[in-house]
Amino acid sequence: MAASEQIDLFLDSMIDAPLRDEQATLEHPFFSLTKRPQREPMIYDHGAISIQVRPGPRGIATIWDRDVLIYCASILNDRLGRGLPLERKIRFAAHDFLKLTGRGKGLQAYTLFLDALERLNTTSVKTTIAAGDSTERRGFTWISAWRVIEDTRPDGTRRMRGVEVELCDWMYRAIVQDRRVLSINPQYFRLHSGLARRLYQLARKHCGRQPNWSIGLVRLAEKVGTAQDLRFFKRDLKAIIAKDGVPDYTFTMTRDPNGELEAAMAEQGIDMSDLKNDRILVVVTPKFETSHQGGGFHIPQANTIAYRPDVINERQRLGDWECDLVQFRKEFGNANLTTIVERKTRLLVIVRNQSRHSQGVMKGIKSKLGPYPAQARRSITFDRGSEFANYSYLKSEIGAEGFFCKPQAPWQKGTNENTNGRMRRFLPRETDLATVTDAQLQAIADKMNATPRKCLGFIAPNEAFSRLLTVENAS
Repeated sequence: MAASEQIDLFLDSMIDAPLRDEQATLEHPFFSLTKRPQREPMIYDHGAISIQVRPGPRGIATIWDRDVLIYCASILNDRLGRGLPLERKIRFAAHDFLKLTGRGKGLQAYTLFLDALERLNTTSVKTTIAAGDSTERRGFTWISAWRVIEDTRPDGTRRMRGVEVELCDWMYRAIVQDRRVLSINPQYFRLHSGLARRLYQLARKHCGRQPNWSIGLVRLAEKVGTAQDLRFFKRDLKAIIAKDGVPDYTFTMTRDPNGELEAAMAEQGIDMSDLKNDRILVVVTPKFETSHQGGGFHIPQANTIAYRPDVINERQRLGDWECDLVQFRKEFGNANLTTIVERKTRLLVIVRNQSRHSQGVMKGIKSKLGPYPAQARRSITFDRGSEFANYSYLKSEIGAEGFFCKPQAPWQKGTNENTNGRMRRFLPRETDLATVTDAQLQAIADKMNATPRKCLGFIAPNEAFSRLLTVENAS
């Protein structure tokens, strides 16, 4: 082998360096979950996100082939952190890659590695997800080119010495320019199930180090990108939950023990008897202790939902609210919304926040609820997010008592959760709040508050609120 043909193997080994993965490929379905060649295209459309993945001669690149991209992202991130030169062409020792990913070092391991490179080079991708302020307007492949250099041993056998992979522009910009990477657990490579790997990716992206993350079963199947019928997806998910082998995270399925989420769905006229799977929440919780576990602040027992009076639980009066923070994509900054929903009338109030700092969030709530009469702002039920830590401020300023759901129990404020789902039709997660005026936010709230609700006897929330307020004022 001529010296000019040799790949320069000057890069540090990634065996001991931290692993990094690109966030968009963690969040959205780009890869096949089966080792059998997938010949059918993968199409994913949700809001502003569109993904089309089409197979090459050997099928769509698999979630195991993706290990090559993780390895390349980790090398780039390591070189970036050390101030070394960067380029799309990445050179590494094949032995190091196979060792780190637990693929062995025999002939079959090298053959499968070459197959992975071929699929990554021939799988065509189109997406609306931007990288480096640029969206691809043509199909790209995960790696634009690759080559393997071999030499011959004294006994005549050939040995793979090194690999050169040229990443696509989209992936390179996401890692180097946007710094869109997250750390991952090396035990990820030990997961043999494609579904288990995909569940880890979603948990790492959406839950991270939060106390929990929940998602409906049907929506989870969409984000996983499974080609299975829902019943078989549910069966395989149950098996993974029972095994509890996904690193860092535990998955559970629940049917809303308090029934509020189901009641909220029934309000929309959904026939609950035919939608059993739609009633299932999949809840993800970290196995490690999180910095925000339990909200990171002390909650007196009297302020927990277990001690919330029955008059609130049974919606017997006006003035009891549920509150939540609605967030948007990180690239748009820290701006977010507080949604406050009155439990009896379903009236919605929207507050704009510039950050998640509790003091600002509480002042925003006061500015909206403060003008109401005292009988219209008696209590607010929160989840355990740290943005609500300063809840006592509302008690002292406007007389609203605070109550908190149990950890990992979003259904305990099901009225708000349901309302947020309705609001997302107007303000999907991909919305840049900087482009939405306060007048437009108020128009959304007005529209939702003027829509008759079945649970109110087909009266609109604003009318129901006004009627009850009139009765309260007269008594």
